[in-house]
Amino acid sequence: MGQRKNWKLSGTASLSLLMIARYGALFCVGILFARVLPTDALAVWEHGLLVITTLSAFWVSSLASHVMVSKGGEGSARRIGWILGLGASAIAVVVLWNKPWQELLMVLAALTAAPTLLHEFELYKAGRYQRVGLNAIGWAILLMICCWLAMAAGTTLTNAAMGVGTYYALRILLTTPIWRYNGFKKFDIRADRMELAGLMPLILTALVGVGMSTLDGWFAQGLLDEGDFVLFRYGARELPITFLIANAISAEISKRVADGAGEGLTAAKALGRGFMGWAIPLTMVLIIASPWLFSVVYGEKFSDAASVFNIYLLLVVQRSVFPQSILLGLGHRKTLLHGSLIEFGLNLMLNIILFQIMGMLGLAVSTVISFTIGKLYLMRAAGRAGAGWREYTAAGWWILGSIALAVTICISMFYQQF
Repeated sequence: MGQRKNWKLSGTASLSLLMIARYGALFCVGILFARVLPTDALAVWEHGLLVITTLSAFWVSSLASHVMVSKGGEGSARRIGWILGLGASAIAVVVLWNKPWQELLMVLAALTAAPTLLHEFELYKAGRYQRVGLNAIGWAILLMICCWLAMAAGTTLTNAAMGVGTYYALRILLTTPIWRYNGFKKFDIRADRMELAGLMPLILTALVGVGMSTLDGWFAQGLLDEGDFVLFRYGARELPITFLIANAISAEISKRVADGAGEGLTAAKALGRGFMGWAIPLTMVLIIASPWLFSVVYGEKFSDAASVFNIYLLLVVQRSVFPQSILLGLGHRKTLLHGSLIEFGLNLMLNIILFQIMGMLGLAVSTVISFTIGKLYLMRAAGRAGAGWREYTAAGWWILGSIALAVTICISMFYQQF
């Protein structure tokens, strides 16, 4: 009889699977809701996602990065997470007091459960890559089942809220017992204060970054009517697989740089080259095919969102370079904050100007411009820290890919005129 082969995942593969599963599940739920819910209910769903992202993404990503690059500190990160989650929930109650109760239910459930998202990063740090992958797949399937069953019971906003709320309640019920017997009960106020002090530059950087990513959404919510807001929100997203795998590669590079700068730079160059090798050609194809794809996936009424989506696809060029990962691994956390502030301020200014000229497309263009300038600032800062951009970037691939994408977007815009 043949020997049974063990299923193995590398660190980068497990993180990529985690990111893809989390976003992919939300993506599938978004498709489901777009197909069956009326526009006013979809607007509530998208506004709720915007609130959740604004109030939680910055500290969840900061704590996850801290868990992976720090020596210990997992217990403090969990406790800080629960405190921040409860604080965010209190803010949500104030912000959404006059909004539909279904939106408040979804937001409170997501914010309360947000600290449980750290569990997979703890497993990653411990080298339990297979468990990370299994958890990611399991949670994604559970979210889709909860929402599908809710919609099967009735295509209403109330059922959508109940489906989402049930999923997050199950996350809390199933994850908390694991933490309870693994350090969660050992409160250490002094240690937590020290961890929080070290975390502040990361938290502030991520806060500005989240402000950057949600700024367009808040502008759209305030300046567009309900229908155009939904269109913008469905278009204003990067290609999920490139965005998520780039984030997973970034986390892996930070860990390797923290363990040894030379090895980390070599890994960054190799991983970036591999990423560009498939991500840029795929993006070129999607730029051409996106109007048709939006009509097929979301429905004919969402075809106009493809133009916004195409602009956001250009961010794949900047995602292929990882100066932020190098700086995080080297401990230059304040530099990341400075870069985020520059990016946010520029995006705010450009949003005001370009919206008057280009409408909702102007919001997308301002994001690409400001993100590019912020990335260039970080590349320069990494060079000053001793890591020249050619040391961690496949320069030829990057330049060629940038030119190819620019030509593709010009061709797409030309043909859409006819």
